[in-house]
Amino acid sequence: MKKEDARLLLAKASEVILELAKRVKKGDRIGDIEYQRELLYMVLLHIADSYNGFPFPEKSGDVNSLFVFLPGNVPVVPLQVLPISIVYNLKIFFKLPHNEQLFFHNFRKLLSNQFDFIDGNYLSHDEALRRAEEYDFVFIFGGKTAYRIAEKLNKPVRIFGPRFSIGYINKLDLTEEIAKKIAFDNLAFDTAGCLSLRFLFVQGRADISIFREAFKYISSRLQPQSNFDRDIFEYGTSVILMDSEQFIRGADWMVSKVKDIPTFWPPRTLFVMEVNSPEDALAILGDLRYNLQGAALGKMELKKYFNDTSVSYFSEFGKLQFPPSGWMFEKGVNINNILKGVKDV
Repeated sequence: MKKEDARLLLAKASEVILELAKRVKKGDRIGDIEYQRELLYMVLLHIADSYNGFPFPEKSGDVNSLFVFLPGNVPVVPLQVLPISIVYNLKIFFKLPHNEQLFFHNFRKLLSNQFDFIDGNYLSHDEALRRAEEYDFVFIFGGKTAYRIAEKLNKPVRIFGPRFSIGYINKLDLTEEIAKKIAFDNLAFDTAGCLSLRFLFVQGRADISIFREAFKYISSRLQPQSNFDRDIFEYGTSVILMDSEQFIRGADWMVSKVKDIPTFWPPRTLFVMEVNSPEDALAILGDLRYNLQGAALGKMELKKYFNDTSVSYFSEFGKLQFPPSGWMFEKGVNINNILKGVKDV
C-alpha cells in the first residue's frame, strides 16, 4: 500500500477514535466495564493524534494476517495494535476478553464501513487456539497464562506478559504538583495496566505525607472502575500495613513506604522506597527489572541507568498512559520482525 493511501486510512481511523472519545465525554456507556471517563477520554484523544506519527517501514516477508489475544485490564490495546493492520493491509482478528466485549464492538461498528479486514469476538479457549493457527502471526497480551497459550501454538508469537511501571525522582524535585502527577500515573485504570506506576523510588528522605492531598484530589477524578474489587483492596492493604514504615490511606487508595518489594500488590496502591542512587533501585528490583514496561523519571538524563532493563517507554510523570505510536515494540522487536514472521521476537 502506498504511504499516501495508508495515511488516509489512518486519518479515517483517527476520526473514528475521536467519535468514540466524544461518546465517552457525553457519558455514553461504551464498554461492559465503566472505566475512568476522564482518563479514557484523554487516552483516546492521544491515540487518535498518535496515528499521525506512525512509522512506515517497507513491508517485507509473508505475514498477511494477525491474531491478537487481548488483555482484560486495559480496553485501548486493540487501538494500539490497529495501525499495523491498517498500514500493511493485514487481516486481523481480536480474541476479546470475557469481561469486555462491548468496547471493541462499539469501535468495530464505527469502523465497519471502511475496514472490512478487522474482526473480533469472544471465543472459548480451545476455539481461540484453533482460530489462531489460521493466522500468520500471533500477539498475546496478558498475565502468566500468556506463556501457556504460546506453548500450544505452532506459530510466530509475541508475548506481552506481566509488566509494570516504576518512577524515579530526587527528593528535591518531589513537589506537590509532581505528587499529583504521580497519583495520576498510579490510579490510572485502577493500577491494573502495565503502564500504571507501581513503585516510586525517591533518592533521599521520602516523607509520603506530600501525597495525601494529591491522592485525595486525583482519586476524586479517577474514581474506581466498575470492576474494582474492594475486597482485594481491603485485604491487600491490611497485609501491607504490617510491612509499612509509613502509610497514608483513603477510602480507595493507599501510599505505603516500604524497604523491599512486597509480595502482594493491591490495586490503587503506590509503594515508595528510599534509595541513594538508581543502582540501589535496580538492586531492589532484582530480576523484576526485566518485567518493567515504563519508567517515569524526574530528569530524563536518568534513562542511562535503566538500559539494562525491559523498559520500552520513558516518560515524564503524569504521562505514562500516553506513549507514542508504536511504543509496544519492545527492545529487540520491530515491525519488520513481525511482518517477516520472526519467531520469539
